[in-house]
Amino acid sequence: GFTWNGWDKIIDANNKVRISEIPLHSSGDITLRASFTAVDYTVTLNSNGGDRDGIAHVHFTDKVLSSATEPTKYGYKVTGYYTAATDGILVANADRTLVASVEGYTDESGYWLNQADIMLSAPIVDNMPVSVLEAMNAGLLVISSRVGGVPYMIKNGNNGLLFDSDDSDKLAELMLWAIENQTLSKAMIQKAKKDVNHYRWEGIKEQLYTVYGIHS
Repeated sequence: GFTWNGWDKIIDANNKVRISEIPLHSSGDITLRASFTAVDYTVTLNSNGGDRDGIAHVHFTDKVLSSATEPTKYGYKVTGYYTAATDGILVANADRTLVASVEGYTDESGYWLNQADIMLSAPIVDNMPVSVLEAMNAGLLVISSRVGGVPYMIKNGNNGLLFDSDDSDKLAELMLWAIENQTLSKAMIQKAKKDVNHYRWEGIKEQLYTVYGIHS
């Protein structure tokens, strides 16, 4: 973070003499001091898809990027600025483009499920939709058409609500009922969160192994 200026002869605290100015015929011990000038580096910050792209003018002393603003990126936590997105190193003494290092911790579906209260599923034909299980696990009240394997997962009035796939009036009625009956809706949500555990891998793998003749 500094530019080398050369060696200085110290006469006193306020009066330096360049070594080149010392007479060749000087005698006696001479104390020399290394001379440096602090340098301001311009660092380009690449937020790697985050929201804090820009330029930071950093005066390097004992810390790097002490005044730089940390970026934010949905679904990630920022772990610092590096010289590259992978296998990079922190920079201390050069003009560089730095890339924010991030680590994923969640996905988009989990985020949006947590923003909702009710999951509406209205297919005409379906098998056993994982989206229904995800909604049950996330604590949403599931209102679904009575198709495919859905009735095996959702018991009407117990852990969710069902309607015939061709009955849009019933769908609207159930939506209004769920909004107006919060206590009963929450009771069904709690039941669904317990029931969804039956579909976790730990609970179904042995059944699948048996069906397909696999020895675990």
